[in-house]
Amino acid sequence: MTPGGAGRKPDDDGSAGGGFSQTVGAMAAPAPALGGAIRLRNFTDPSVVSIVTQAAMSSTRKVREDTAICTQAVGNLEYSFKNLLGKVDAQGQALGKIAASLAELSTKIDQMPVGSVVSPTAATAGGIVNMKTNLAVTLSGHKGCQEMLRVRAKLREEAAFTMGNTKFTEDVYPDGDMTSDIIDGAVGSVLNLSGDAINDWLMQWIPNNARSQKGNDSASRARDPLQRLKPHLMQGLRKTALEAYCKELGVNKDAMTPETALMWQQGDEYFQSSRGAKAIHAGIDSIFRQVGPPHRIKAPTTPGGERVTDATVGHYSLFASFVRHFLEVLCGSRSPGRCGIADGAYEEWRDEICRIAAFWPSGVDMYHGVRLVDSGTVKAVIAQEDGAKDVDDEEEA
Repeated sequence: MTPGGAGRKPDDDGSAGGGFSQTVGAMAAPAPALGGAIRLRNFTDPSVVSIVTQAAMSSTRKVREDTAICTQAVGNLEYSFKNLLGKVDAQGQALGKIAASLAELSTKIDQMPVGSVVSPTAATAGGIVNMKTNLAVTLSGHKGCQEMLRVRAKLREEAAFTMGNTKFTEDVYPDGDMTSDIIDGAVGSVLNLSGDAINDWLMQWIPNNARSQKGNDSASRARDPLQRLKPHLMQGLRKTALEAYCKELGVNKDAMTPETALMWQQGDEYFQSSRGAKAIHAGIDSIFRQVGPPHRIKAPTTPGGERVTDATVGHYSLFASFVRHFLEVLCGSRSPGRCGIADGAYEEWRDEICRIAAFWPSGVDMYHGVRLVDSGTVKAVIAQEDGAKDVDDEEEA
């Protein structure tokens, strides 16, 4: 009798040898038959794949969850690819429109007259693009701005030198034509340009440092900052020289009343009286100190003597026009507002020359410490112009 009980086989339930149960044994027994029926070469058949898939899907929840996640990831990837293809197609259409616009613009440019083409010399030296339009633009706005700053520095240096060293009245305050010639000369000297290339450079657009109220970058012609240099120089000279004038009079410039201004204005007392002439002398010295020629101002050579300043009628009249403008604004007979670069200061200066020449005694060079080096010449020119004007009036009559 075998161990484990009477009449029991080793593979029965509850066998002493710990054998498998009948159920397990029943499932394990056909395994060799299944292995023999399914070969590796037949594992790819659809029926076999379906059987294995169904068995895997029904066997465990983990496999089902992983499969669902994988299916969702594949769906999301497909949607992303479709979205990307749509964006690429939209970008392609936009590029096509840009290409068509550029082609149309190129066609229009080629159809424009050749006469409006910017010269190659200017395009190379000044950075001007050949746009064949009446609006010249710069290839590099920052480059154009830097060139303008160099030209402006040259003009400022030349203006100060001329103001301090000239012996001719007409050089003190150049008129519009002279100013244009001076600007052209500075551009040609600094940028090594000539002829039409100078005008092309002056007409180019350059960006301003400030921004417009709309938030877009503002721009101006290269000539505009150069034309504003002379009025700005005069404004700086006027401010400091008027302070010296009022200090010599013993009054506060900001505290001067309209009544006091009217008193000095009547009868041209601001330069004809002894106090006014001495104050004019102080203002002229202030101008020369600002532009930097010390040789114009000569210290007293004897004890108790006065300093002597050599000036032209143009220098004397320039500061006198500053004083008259200041007094007229205080009295309310002149507007204090500005009119851009055409502020009327040149006309005021010309009128003051006539007043000074009419007042200055003939044969007298020095008056209250100011020696006029060209008073005789200016008087002769004014007399000649007056004579020619009288002849024209008689012919018209």
